Amino acid sequence: MRGLQFWILLLGSLFVSGLLIKQIFLERALDQERRVLVDSQETVSNGQDWQGSWQKLAADIYQAGPQDPAFVEIFKKENIAVHEKPAADAGPVAPTTSAAPPASSKTPATLAHPTTP
Repeated sequence: MRGLQFWILLLGSLFVSGLLIKQIFLERALDQERRVLVDSQETVSNGQDWQGSWQKLAADIYQAGPQDPAFVEIFKKENIAVHEKPAADAGPVAPTTSAAPPASSKTPATLAHPTTP
């Protein structure tokens, strides 16, 4: 009977040790996922703060575009067209369609630029 008890206790302790090691690795993986989640949440919250700055930069580039020949050349070279936002009191405007492909993480979004007279 002692031999059987020895093997039962040995197998039981190996099983419990395996579960303990698995617990350690799962806790480490969970901690890493928590850090990734916190980093993602910080990125999202900071992105909303940067939105106004990016919009101002885009508006400044749009305003400087017709005056700067380098911008005009870049716009033509990249086939970028920019449509100016209508004034709030101008009334409804028909939506325009863009021939540009949808933006993805690998392709930058393009702005539509009106043709100069």
